[in-house]
Amino acid sequence: MNIDLLLLLVFAIILVIIMYVNRSKVKIEKIAFPLIYILMYRTKLGLELMDKIAKKCPRLIKFFSFTGIIFGFISMALILFLLTYEVWGFLFKGNLSPIAPLLPGIKTRPDIPILSFWHWIISIFILAGVHEFSHGLVSRLYNIKLKSSGFAILSVILPIIPAAFVEPDEKQLSKCTKRQQLGVLAAGSFSN
Repeated sequence: MNIDLLLLLVFAIILVIIMYVNRSKVKIEKIAFPLIYILMYRTKLGLELMDKIAKKCPRLIKFFSFTGIIFGFISMALILFLLTYEVWGFLFKGNLSPIAPLLPGIKTRPDIPILSFWHWIISIFILAGVHEFSHGLVSRLYNIKLKSSGFAILSVILPIIPAAFVEPDEKQLSKCTKRQQLGVLAAGSFSN
């Protein structure tokens, strides 16, 4: 028996129970419902801390934001090249697929070791938390109101992939300069 897959199943069941118990705070974003959807659990977690840090270190966060924009464009060009190269190798040279899901307990490629449930879940919580906190931090730097923050679950048939989010006021964001908008959008990826 694969213990990592069993832990993943138990984790999915716990997530469903938590979302059901708190269903008044949960919103369903339907992508290809009922196969693919996102469950969003709204909170105010971390919003005050984002405000405090944005007010304390505005110059550092502006530098972070600007650097993230530059890094974002360079990274997009690089990843476009690498994906094109790898897909070409996959289609015409018989190389391994460049894209594979990374779920615990499942060997998706022979050159990648099997990921344990605990490594997977800890990594996701750290990455998602830092990513979304950075979006919120730069939003608050530019005085964009954050409606909420929270947890989300990407569901592909079963809700199994945890995520996080911050929800900036879209109207305020659209009134910002292009540089400020790009800074907010680039902050998450750059921090990861």
